[in-house]
Amino acid sequence: MFNPDKLLFKQAISGQMFSPTDGVLFWTLEDLKDVNIQTNATSQDKTDATGAVIAKYYDADTVQITGNTSFLTLSLLAAQWGTEKNVASSTNKILIPKREKIKVGSDITKITLSKVPVGGISFIYLLNERKEQVASYKYAAVNSEKEFSLDAAKKEITLPTDTAIKEGMTIQVYYTYESENAVDITKSTNDMPKSGEFWLESIFTDICDKNIEYHGWVVVASSQLSPETQIPLDKTGDFPFTIDSLKDYCSDEGQLLRFVIPED
Repeated sequence: MFNPDKLLFKQAISGQMFSPTDGVLFWTLEDLKDVNIQTNATSQDKTDATGAVIAKYYDADTVQITGNTSFLTLSLLAAQWGTEKNVASSTNKILIPKREKIKVGSDITKITLSKVPVGGISFIYLLNERKEQVASYKYAAVNSEKEFSLDAAKKEITLPTDTAIKEGMTIQVYYTYESENAVDITKSTNDMPKSGEFWLESIFTDICDKNIEYHGWVVVASSQLSPETQIPLDKTGDFPFTIDSLKDYCSDEGQLLRFVIPED
């Protein structure tokens, strides 16, 4: 009979959430670290005449699983925001912001963009050799001393006639273009993460022989990925996640959390 009591927790391998209706996989997450399970409950105190607590009554049990992953996992970010990754294609192009610096050549009347701008260009900026902005010019149908014109299809800007523009200087341009090779994730105020059954895939070991490993699971029957998170924009930061339990009104047993550890 397989009936272990004392085990060591070695590693959380992956986490995944499934639809409570049809079992479809909503999202999965790997490279987990710093995983922690916190159980909580609210309580009411019964006191005597002196105010001393003589009994505690606990209810409203909750479970919270927290952890980090090393990677900016776009599917996790989308799940936290309650949305989906938008993958571009030839029929579903995505608008991409672009900042481009173009050196003025011997022909000081024109510059060529690397992409076809979509939605026009409102301003361009002249930078000196120190990369400092020294002038700005606005769009017009026909260029002038302080205005530029644009032929978007040719990706061509006709520069202003301003004598301040000289060969070797830099024009900085901000615009958007369409791409069929991109992904997009958009957070909206009305979107919320999906709820479902969460499985935490884990490895346990025997306390006497660490070579004996058991592939087990931690299951939260009804849960939701928290939309509250931090997105570190540095080289060494980890990306946190939080799974909150929900009360499952459709469960007769009121199952909240389950550890499952088979021998095989």
